[in-house]
Amino acid sequence: MSYRMYDLIRKKRDGGELTDGEIEYFIDGFTNGSIPDYQASALLMAIFYRGMTERETVTLTGCMARSGDTVDGQALHRRRRRQDDAHRRARRRRSRRQDG
Repeated sequence: MSYRMYDLIRKKRDGGELTDGEIEYFIDGFTNGSIPDYQASALLMAIFYRGMTERETVTLTGCMARSGDTVDGQALHRRRRRQDDAHRRARRRRSRRQDG
């Protein structure tokens, strides 16, 4: 579906609820540069004054998270465990040297 920023800004300014498609259009357009800063600012000002429903907030957050690079949280956790294990082993070795 095709959207126009003017319509999204007006809809939110007038207290309407943005659809998932409209929110996705906004985030995709802003991140790829097709939506200018001044239009994004106008929509964000309307959101600031009118607020967002829980569904709009969840959709916006998801779109923002998917718009950039993501990190595998499990990989970070595994890496941290390996580092912690290595530090524990090093402390034990130092402790044994000091005791002996």
